[in-house]
Amino acid sequence: MRTDPVDRLPPADPDTLDLFPDMVWIADGEGTVVFVNRAFRVETGYDGPVTPDIFERVVHPDEFARERARWRACVDEGKPFQNEVRLRTADGRYAWFRSRGTRIADRSGWIGVLTRITEERAARDRAALLAASNGLFVALTDPNDVIDGLLSILVPL
Repeated sequence: MRTDPVDRLPPADPDTLDLFPDMVWIADGEGTVVFVNRAFRVETGYDGPVTPDIFERVVHPDEFARERARWRACVDEGKPFQNEVRLRTADGRYAWFRSRGTRIADRSGWIGVLTRITEERAARDRAALLAASNGLFVALTDPNDVIDGLLSILVPL
């Protein structure tokens, strides 16, 4: 008889996981999510049962197939998972999260956490743009070169 990893946790642990401010999930040995904590439900607005397609419901549609393939590879190889992904939040918008997961010690399943990083990514993107534009303005002296350089930053080919 197979039991879910959440069944192997001491009785208070699912309640304890609900106290975490980050979104916590548990998956079985095959990588199917069997538990999400309260923070996951609050952040995503998902209030249904935990089903195998729970992440398909919240991961950005443009990223879901790639994320599922990455997750499957980690499960198949038994390697830790880490990535950044957009999830639909309770207000219907998408926000960036860092997703990390690792195999439970007895190999019966996985446990992971999702941490909101939207502001961190925005700051990182602003710093990269500033660094690129700073180098551009220092290097260019011809006004036409400056305009061409700005267009190359703002309008991807």
